[in-house]
Amino acid sequence: MDAMDGSTKLDPSPLPPQEAPPLAANPFAGLLAEAQGKPSKKKAAPSTLVVRERTHADTPAPAELDEADTIDQSAPLAHRKVGPYRILDEIGSGGMAVVHKASQPALDRLVAIKELRAEYMHDRQIATRFEREATSMATLQHGNIVHVHDFIRTKDAAFIVMEHVDGIDLFDVLADSATLPADVAAICALQVTEGLEYAHYRGIVHRDIKPSNVLISRRGEVKIMDFGIARDPGKSELTQVGLAVGTPAYMAPEQIRGDRIDFRTDIFAVGIVLYEMLAGSKPWPEESGRSVTVKVLDEPPVALLKVCPAAPPELVRIVERCLNKDPEARYASTFELRRDLQRYVQNALFMDPRGRMVLFLKNRGFVRATEARTFVDAEMINDPLTARRDAGIPPPPPQLLFKPLAIAHAVAFAIILLTGLISIWLPFGEVLAQAPTAPAPPPPPAASASASEPPTGGPGAPRLAAAAPSAAVQGPTGSLRVVVDPWARVLVDGRYHDTTPFAAPIKLAPGTHRVSLRNPYCEPSDRIIEVSEGQTVDLKVALIPRALDGRRGAR
Repeated sequence: MDAMDGSTKLDPSPLPPQEAPPLAANPFAGLLAEAQGKPSKKKAAPSTLVVRERTHADTPAPAELDEADTIDQSAPLAHRKVGPYRILDEIGSGGMAVVHKASQPALDRLVAIKELRAEYMHDRQIATRFEREATSMATLQHGNIVHVHDFIRTKDAAFIVMEHVDGIDLFDVLADSATLPADVAAICALQVTEGLEYAHYRGIVHRDIKPSNVLISRRGEVKIMDFGIARDPGKSELTQVGLAVGTPAYMAPEQIRGDRIDFRTDIFAVGIVLYEMLAGSKPWPEESGRSVTVKVLDEPPVALLKVCPAAPPELVRIVERCLNKDPEARYASTFELRRDLQRYVQNALFMDPRGRMVLFLKNRGFVRATEARTFVDAEMINDPLTARRDAGIPPPPPQLLFKPLAIAHAVAFAIILLTGLISIWLPFGEVLAQAPTAPAPPPPPAASASASEPPTGGPGAPRLAAAAPSAAVQGPTGSLRVVVDPWARVLVDGRYHDTTPFAAPIKLAPGTHRVSLRNPYCEPSDRIIEVSEGQTVDLKVALIPRALDGRRGAR
């Protein structure tokens, strides 16, 4: 803040600041309060340090406009008119200015009116700074800068009529949540940088970038306000060479020393604000008994990764470059800073940047879900992971994330091991055959070794060769390879050979053989095969499951 916004002046006889009246509980009630006199909060906003001359020969006297007939100082606040504007309520109050919420009936819109306190109207330098704030902001028409609509001045009053921003300033956001998610912090810094790039292109240096001068609207727009101590090349300098002006905790080394400043001074302040959003503290912590300005000049900043190990490497590099004590080592232009922030946002973001800001405000309780649905998809509004991150709830420890996966792997390994043991130690087919769900059919009659016995297959069936175990076959042999789905006990010429699956083929004497396949859960199958010497016969059979009522199913 500047001298008009509750600033601290190094003056032998300063006037005591007036106590600010309490604001409404609505978190959006005092959005412009810091810029126009910060109301009392849980933590105090840093005040702007203005060091100035007691006399300044080239400071022009305030111009007097005849507006007395349109400003009734004695009327009640709710009925008071300032030119064409009707005051509705008081937004905030500081030591040197009061901010009102007002309406402009002609355009049917709300405005914010910043009024310089009457006791400072006769301080030529303060009054001139107040007017310069209006004229400097009026030349800047950018979506990330609060617009000035009008400036009204009378003999005993001065008013800046500004855009009414329905939102909350970054100072209050950080008071509610010490840190911001990395993507939200980058979006905020990016929009601030876009506004500064526009101002720097026109030669204007803000000189007082800090959280209380950054507004976040309900629509996710970030706006810079309070150009009260801005350096405008088109106007005479009000600060004596060699003296400092700004907020100590956000001042660059050259600004503290009173050296000539340029756009890189604002870049330094952006680095501090981005650092504070990520870490929840400033790079040079304020300590009792040691001036923060001395620390900025003499000490390196606390490493961002030391206080915020989870900070993305891209943002860490941006912060480190912004906070370089040598202006030549900082970004060579605001465009370069904006480009780096934009590159990170594009890679890290999964939605529109302003929509992401609205989602953050909703998850922090500053915007209702019904309002957020206008800018954010319903699926994202209900996303639990984003809500958890925005609410400042730390992610679960890694061991908790891997514990369910480890348990699942252990269970799967145990099942595989148990299955392997069962397949090794139990005769799979025989054990299952001992507990049939349906009565097993009687075994087929053994084939006779006598040449005169009729074949088992019935009249007219070919005569079977003598059955013998494959190991006992003498002389020339053929082979039989059996594959059965799902499985079966294999009998060759009435003699049990093995239970599928088995790898080795069955050696048989050349001739005709009967192969019987038995599974208590399936229909029996009998096949007649012809084996020649040196030939391997492949027999592949899919058994038909038995019907549930015990009747035979169709083959």
